[in-house]
Amino acid sequence: MLSKILCLSALATVAMSDDAPYKPPQRSYKPAPSPSYQPAPKPTSYSPTPSYQQPKSSYRPAPAYKAEPSYKPAPTPAYKPAPTQSYKPEPSYSRPASYKPTASYQPNSYEEPKYEDHEAKYAYQYSVLDEYSNNNFAHSESREGYKTNGEYRVALPDGRTQIVTYTADENGYVADVKYDGEAQYPKYEPQQGYKAKPQGYQPAPSPSYKPAPAPYKPTPAPYKPAPAPYKPVE
Repeated sequence: MLSKILCLSALATVAMSDDAPYKPPQRSYKPAPSPSYQPAPKPTSYSPTPSYQQPKSSYRPAPAYKAEPSYKPAPTPAYKPAPTQSYKPEPSYSRPASYKPTASYQPNSYEEPKYEDHEAKYAYQYSVLDEYSNNNFAHSESREGYKTNGEYRVALPDGRTQIVTYTADENGYVADVKYDGEAQYPKYEPQQGYKAKPQGYQPAPSPSYKPAPAPYKPTPAPYKPAPAPYKPVE
């Protein structure tokens, strides 16, 4: 019964509060307390201000200026003319008598030999025959006075032999050229075992490509942990 009465009074209070106008709560302002001022304590021991001592000045007066001595020009040298040389003629010498020493060596008297002028007269001939180098030539000549007769022959590459007969005298040089044999031009035949290269165009061989070898990489060694240090059981 008492609980019902309390509930009804609480509901009535709530209803009355809802109908009353709202009043904001008033805040109570309290000013901050003013700080209490305490003057600084006075020092017990008083030390007077040190007396000022003026430093000693290190001023030194400038040295007294000494005037330079008065300028005195250099004395002019006294000119003395060169002494005149007295001319003395060269002494005369008497020419000594010509000296002719006695020759202890007497060279032999040399007389250039005299050769009589003779008419030229000679005759020679030679010949060469070398089958290895295919050299075959000969030459013959004879002279008596101003008249010279000669003949030389030589084997030509075409198989012929050239023969030249010449005569030289006071009238000049006269040569008669002859050829012995017939010119031959044999067909060239390559030696056995030789193969002539074809004349047609042949392209250069294509280079064979070889890839670069892979770089060497060593296999890492398996990891082996170091054994734990031995600790005896206490």
